[in-house]
Amino acid sequence: MKSLISTAQHLLLIATCMATTAAATSSFALEISGDAKRSPMRSNISLGVLLHQANVLDQEVALDHNRPTWHLTPAVGSWWDVNGLLYHKGRYHVMFIKHIYDVQGKPLTDNWGHASSTDLLHWQLHPDVLHPGLFDEGKGRPFWSGDAIENAPVPTIIPLVVRNGSKSGVWAAQPKDDELLEWSFIQQKPVLSQKPKPVPPALYIPSEYIVFDSTAWYDAAKQAYFLLCGNKNLRPGYEGDCTSLFTSKDLRAWAYLGPLYKSRRDMTSIHEDTACPDFFPLGDKWVLLSHVHNPWTHCRYYVGSFEGATFTPENMGRIGFISDQIAAPETMPDNQGRRIFFGQVRTAGKTGLWKTSFSMPVVLSLGEDKTLRFRPAEELQTLRYQTRTGKDLALDSQTRPLPEAAARSVELRATFTDITAKAVGFRVACSPEQDEFTDITYLPGEKVIEINFAKSDLGNRTRYTRYHPRALAEKMINANPDVFVQRMPFELKPGEPLDLHIFVDGCILEVIANSRAYTAQTIYPSKRQSIQAYLLTREGKARVPTLETHRLSSTLNQ
Repeated sequence: MKSLISTAQHLLLIATCMATTAAATSSFALEISGDAKRSPMRSNISLGVLLHQANVLDQEVALDHNRPTWHLTPAVGSWWDVNGLLYHKGRYHVMFIKHIYDVQGKPLTDNWGHASSTDLLHWQLHPDVLHPGLFDEGKGRPFWSGDAIENAPVPTIIPLVVRNGSKSGVWAAQPKDDELLEWSFIQQKPVLSQKPKPVPPALYIPSEYIVFDSTAWYDAAKQAYFLLCGNKNLRPGYEGDCTSLFTSKDLRAWAYLGPLYKSRRDMTSIHEDTACPDFFPLGDKWVLLSHVHNPWTHCRYYVGSFEGATFTPENMGRIGFISDQIAAPETMPDNQGRRIFFGQVRTAGKTGLWKTSFSMPVVLSLGEDKTLRFRPAEELQTLRYQTRTGKDLALDSQTRPLPEAAARSVELRATFTDITAKAVGFRVACSPEQDEFTDITYLPGEKVIEINFAKSDLGNRTRYTRYHPRALAEKMINANPDVFVQRMPFELKPGEPLDLHIFVDGCILEVIANSRAYTAQTIYPSKRQSIQAYLLTREGKARVPTLETHRLSSTLNQ
């Protein structure tokens, strides 16, 4: 089975989805047969016009050398947060926010898109699972982040509906088929709104919790559902990041149990929040994974103990630092006992025809020190070709070319020992003239992994602000300068070699260091020839006992 369908086919599907949404919002007339709320056969846009535009867009997208080749990416269109990860009857399912536009390019609504795979690499795109036709009146509703309920007896997703008066809140939907292609709400109103009926009254504290992003799981022993909702809790003493815990026996009536945890200022800033939460057992601990908006956008995790209705954080870590481009983390367990992580990587095609990719599948585990470990899913090894290895290489203040790794999509891995240099690592996405490139290095004196993208492209598109724009608007900071480097705190243990594992796929750059640190960056080389790779040391020496390079094949049917 091929990966995503071609751009031409995808354009037709998008046109159908636009027509579906337009029908539900009365944007333009349709000539249809079948279910008008979901599957109009044809809009008033002629097939000839669609095919002509599809052929044009096919070429424009194909010429975009920064487009990822094996990451889950829209052929055209705009996706956003990863939501509703499920492993069900042999298939991995990924759902996500999908922006829907009218023919003038104006936003109509946000649907939930859906793709599935048997191997985490080759994805089949399905019709949207959440769309305006699911509502009784068929009017447009913005679907925001949510999740799938882990271990639910029946697959269940819990999207957030916003800006719709009494319709606003967390909804619950279940599938009509085993392929999870068609879904319906369990009731035509939210299961959790800002002012739910108190069950029982003694547990209800008005306006303390916030109805926002949610995650949930089913506890078979207690025969009860549990749900986390909101990125903060307003109870005095719980300032800073937090979320709120609820429970239910039937998915419809939810009892508020209170704040899940109390954050600590020695771990996090008071400005941080807990958006897009994901809460799950790992080893003998529980992990709370979330997106952080302020003061800079990134992902954060806590590892700790969960007893009764209280989570106690014991360790805190971050996935990426200032200027990283990974967001909205989600995980799912699979039939191999693995915990699979995906995140949104904020990308944008040069043409503006596609936006956002999802990270590579990463397997999470718990180290002896009770912090997270990251490793690429083993399935990625099937993409390798033209593998080259090296051993016992000596570097001395130099860049050493890796001509076998000159490719648009490549995997690089090396161990470094006897490091006296000020910096060791890789140079990637380098032009023949070496006037644009990106360096990924470990700086032992400063104890950081650094991704320097100051020269990533001559067009100066690879630039990011230091903080989230909201941080400046809310006066958390006084200025928000551009940054051209990501610096991730990282320290080697005495005698420990550096294990640097790099994936480059078009504009996506992912870095894993010693399985303890993971981040993603996006870069946009202006030259199609900027595909060269190097080993490097600066101002000193290092040895490279082992080196592996692999070109990675595409999974896209384009």
